[in-house]
Order: sequence, then C-alpha cells, then structure tokens
Amino acid sequence: MEGKVSIFWSGKLISVGTKSVEKAFQELQQTAKALNAKLKTEPKVQNIIATTTLKTEKDIDQIINELTKDENIHVIYEPEQFPAAIIKMPINQTTKATILLFSSGKLVCAGLTKTEQIEKAIETLKSKLKI
Repeated sequence: MEGKVSIFWSGKLISVGTKSVEKAFQELQQTAKALNAKLKTEPKVQNIIATTTLKTEKDIDQIINELTKDENIHVIYEPEQFPAAIIKMPINQTTKATILLFSSGKLVCAGLTKTEQIEKAIETLKSKLKI
C-alpha cells in the first residue's frame, strides 16, 4: 500500500497519503476486501493536498504586500505563530483555495477536491505575483 486507510467503528474508511485519486479508491477497495466487506457507498474526494515550489526572486514580505492589494485575497502571516503565510483566494464563484506559502518558496495547496482546481489556484497565484 502506498497510503494509509483508517477504519472507524461506524464502518467509514478514509484513505490518506496516496499520489492519485485512483490509488486511494483502489486502497479503499483492497481494505474492504481484506475485511470481507463491500463498500456501501461510492468513494468521494473531500480534500487533496498538493505541494510545489515557486521560483521567484521575491521574498515572502513582498509577496504578501502584492497579494493584500487584491481585496478578494485574504492573507494571514504571523511568523512567530506559524512559519507560512496562509493565503485564501477564490478560484471561481463558489470555490476558494487555501495556500500555505513558506519563505523558502515551498507552497502547499489544501482543501480542494479536483486536480484542475489545484492547477488553477497555483496558476492564479503565479499570475497575481507575475511569476
């Protein structure tokens, strides 16, 4: 197994740590089979975590200053509390992305359910920063 599957008393199974949705679904099926059970409902994606690194000459303070100029983007940066800027920004009318941006340029995108949304969130961020 690539990821981990948690099994709850309620019968709920949760797959974490796989590199693809297909692999997560496969691991849920394998776990159900190992328990001599069948999945009661179709698996659904609730959260995908993606990581990447931004290549930019700008430091995190410059990035934060640029992003806070946009009233649709909410940024929290308190390095004494947490080493990353927490960026919340809309990617369409109904969906917001949460991005953690570290001073090293490492970026973590969380809370979205489709890879296309993640790609759009990162591209939106890069275009706002002109990188």
